[in-house]
Amino acid sequence: MKKSESATFRSIIYIISTFFVQGAAVIFSPVYTRIMTPDENGYYSVYLSVVNMISIICGLQTHGSLLVKKNELDEDEYEKYCASVLGLSTVGYFVSILIIFLTGDVFADFLAVKKDYLFILASHAFGVYCINFAYAYFTACQKVVVYLVVSVLLTLGTFFLSVFFTFFCAPNYKYMGMYWGSAILYIGVGVIMWLKFMLPQRHALTMKYWRFCIDYSFPLIFHNLASLLLVQADRIMIKHMSNPGEAGIYSICYGMALPTSALWSAMNNAWKTDYFRKQYEGDIDYIRLHSRRYLKTYTLATMGYLMIFPEIVRIMLAKEYWEGIAFIPLIIVNCYFIFLYSFPANFEIVNKKTKGLSTITVFGATANIALNYFMIPRFGMTGAALATLAVQILIFIAHDILARYYIGQYHFKWSFYLCGIIPVLIGCAGSYLFMDQIWIRWGLAVVIGLLALHKLIKDKSLF
Repeated sequence: MKKSESATFRSIIYIISTFFVQGAAVIFSPVYTRIMTPDENGYYSVYLSVVNMISIICGLQTHGSLLVKKNELDEDEYEKYCASVLGLSTVGYFVSILIIFLTGDVFADFLAVKKDYLFILASHAFGVYCINFAYAYFTACQKVVVYLVVSVLLTLGTFFLSVFFTFFCAPNYKYMGMYWGSAILYIGVGVIMWLKFMLPQRHALTMKYWRFCIDYSFPLIFHNLASLLLVQADRIMIKHMSNPGEAGIYSICYGMALPTSALWSAMNNAWKTDYFRKQYEGDIDYIRLHSRRYLKTYTLATMGYLMIFPEIVRIMLAKEYWEGIAFIPLIIVNCYFIFLYSFPANFEIVNKKTKGLSTITVFGATANIALNYFMIPRFGMTGAALATLAVQILIFIAHDILARYYIGQYHFKWSFYLCGIIPVLIGCAGSYLFMDQIWIRWGLAVVIGLLALHKLIKDKSLF
């Protein structure tokens, strides 16, 4: 097997790139928490949430079909397919602009910006989508080095440009500089990515591809929008039910749990290309063996981070954010259940059962909003974290039921999950029990690290 085709090699590249993309909130938090107040961080967090939501809707989630079609089309036809469905996304963008401008006052008031900025917001959202489309293409084609270069440069460029613009903003309005810095770069790079796909295949728009993509990807709009709401609804509700300051603290501290989420996202990007191929080939023994290795690797990483995160928070964040330490273990466990439900979710996607996938996620998002409505007034930020965790557990169970009993021939028994759930719950309890005993926690982290090293040496692979 060539090095570029190795799942472990791809995982390492994806870990680096995803660390920069999703871990930016952690990497740059010492700067963000010192140049912006918690209120300003709250406004910026909500702005990014809205941009991501609009991106999901206007792009029509056509990129969700790229990995599946890669296994079905030859190279030339696949390039035509990519251009054709991106053209469909472009239609969605123009429709979204029309809708945003018809309801402009609502968006402007919600984001605390002038109505004139809404065209920038819509274009920012479509730029985000074009970049995500390119990431999906790079993943399907296993162009991991290109993926790495684009993601790292984009993240660093966004950081420096955003911070630069804050110097031109009045006190208490630094978030406007963050808006502009992020928007300008994502729009620019998004245009480049759009041209990359559309110019070589500008005559490739094909209705048969549109019909397939609409049927396959349309349910993914609801799935991804609901997934985003599961992550973002709590901070939006905290902002409106409490104050922007608490939303800022919650958002930044939520980001401190994202190293585990970024690790999962990176490993999943590498794993699912092999998983989809082996599923098509019917090689279930390979899937079971490497899934067990995948579970062990991620479980040990999660347990290790549960032991050391308090010191990372105190080093990375200003003191007014430290109250968030109390709920971060709940968010880390929440990320673990997202990892667990990716097993049945990938099974649903490869079997083209996206409607069931979307139904479960929409149910989860609705339940999360309802639980937050009752939990936030009573328990504040910890209540929001508890609500999100409870809903993720329900979503995981629902996905397993769908894969096991509705689709059938699912690969894993419940004992497979319990090998990870039990150690992670023990690790979560330990992080609370020994919160003030730094030497005990870090001693346990060393033991976990040695176990992880032994596993890697024994398996010679992350999977």
